[in-house]
Amino acid sequence: MKAAGDRFRGNVPIRAVVFGGVFLLGAALYWGLVIYPSFQSLSRTRQKIAEKTQVLENQKGLLTVYARARQMTRQQYDMALPLPDSKSLPRTRLIAITDRLSRMAEKNRMDILGNTVHINGVTAESRSIAMTIQLKGRLSDFRSYLVDVVAMESFNAVDGLNIYTDKTHTKYYTIDIRLWLEAQTP
Repeated sequence: MKAAGDRFRGNVPIRAVVFGGVFLLGAALYWGLVIYPSFQSLSRTRQKIAEKTQVLENQKGLLTVYARARQMTRQQYDMALPLPDSKSLPRTRLIAITDRLSRMAEKNRMDILGNTVHINGVTAESRSIAMTIQLKGRLSDFRSYLVDVVAMESFNAVDGLNIYTDKTHTKYYTIDIRLWLEAQTP
């Protein structure tokens, strides 16, 4: 008796088996070289779409912030400091201003070492006067003193500022300020 496999082989021509094998090999190659890479490409494309969608959703949330920032960049800001209105100092009160600066130094716990009003530079046409003030104390107290000086109604400008320390680490300050003067009446 012949086995079932022998009978099957006997009925199927060899040529059909070869063509069937070539077909299966071609189908496997087609799937491996065309379909599988396309599937992976499609998968990567879907992943990139999901990432871009997430980025867009995040950016939609920032749209109001961006619109506000853009609006703020278009606004014009006044770059001037909010200093008080200044008044001219009467020429008759030049010496009294040194007493006021000394009181301000005491109020801010600073030792005043000297203040000089540069009267020699004042002429009949002068609209401001220069002063040099020398102080000793802590930096935080000096900052408060400067705020008080700038707040004076006749303050014009700070021309110079020097800070130095001696061997004992004591801080010394020298500031050159300019005050507005009233015009001289003839």
